[in-house]
Amino acid sequence: MFTVSLSLVLSFVFLILSSIHFYWLFGGNLWLDRVIPTKENQDTVIKIPLIATLFSGLFMLAFSAVYFIKSGWVEWTYSVALPIKIYWFLPVLFTLRAIGDFRYLGFFKKVKSTKFAQADSKVFAPLCLGIGITGFLIQLI
Repeated sequence: MFTVSLSLVLSFVFLILSSIHFYWLFGGNLWLDRVIPTKENQDTVIKIPLIATLFSGLFMLAFSAVYFIKSGWVEWTYSVALPIKIYWFLPVLFTLRAIGDFRYLGFFKKVKSTKFAQADSKVFAPLCLGIGITGFLIQLI
């Protein structure tokens, strides 16, 4: 029952994250100044193309479906091997994102004074670590 609850929580979190990405894709600009890594002079590290936002939204939606399937609220009759690999891959991916690239992302970043860096320290890295830990708990319990 605990894994069902955790799976539903992750499914909901990914659904919200997917919705935010689709909001940006269709022209929304709330929080945009905080979600793209910037250098200390506020220049963006990379220009994010709309196609990347689309794929991020689609991947988050797929992750939501993966954990909804894991909850058991929907029956999965296809290849069992793919979801089992995904249930390990996602926690590893998000834990690595929380650790970061040691420059602009994660708990161990060097650039800490930008709006992105502050949002990353307060929201993104802890969220990714929480997703990672929750995913591991689901697999190990």
